Amino acid sequence: MRKFFLYPIISIFMCFNIHATDFGTEEEAENMLERAVNILKLDKSLALELFAEGEGGFIYKDLYTLCFHISSGTMYSHPTLTGLSREKSVSEGVNVADLVVKNASEGKVSSVNVKVPRFTTGDTKIFDKTLLVTKVEDLACAVGFYKK
Repeated sequence: MRKFFLYPIISIFMCFNIHATDFGTEEEAENMLERAVNILKLDKSLALELFAEGEGGFIYKDLYTLCFHISSGTMYSHPTLTGLSREKSVSEGVNVADLVVKNASEGKVSSVNVKVPRFTTGDTKIFDKTLLVTKVEDLACAVGFYKK
């Protein structure tokens, strides 16, 4: 029943573009993170489900929302890596979970740079990516954009 009432709210925030080969912009990443924070505050369980499935516009171009549980470092939402442990969250020698958690602050957005593949396209080439990071309750969440 709760989902029934939240879906209209979520649909207001939806984006309608399925061109996953396009690069998302910094502004689009900022907007997605803001929407993610708002939905997390409404219903955390539903939000994490939407993020992992990409519903409600939470996979747009090559942008997506990811969240780590702060105390465990487990990835709670990601299009392909949900459930990944802190120990396995390493890309190019950097522990991404630790980096996101360390830089997450409630009510503030920080940015961190990482080198990762474009998970939504299946491309294994490594790209420079900036993650916009914030904290919501016990989650460190981020949306990242790739540098062209």
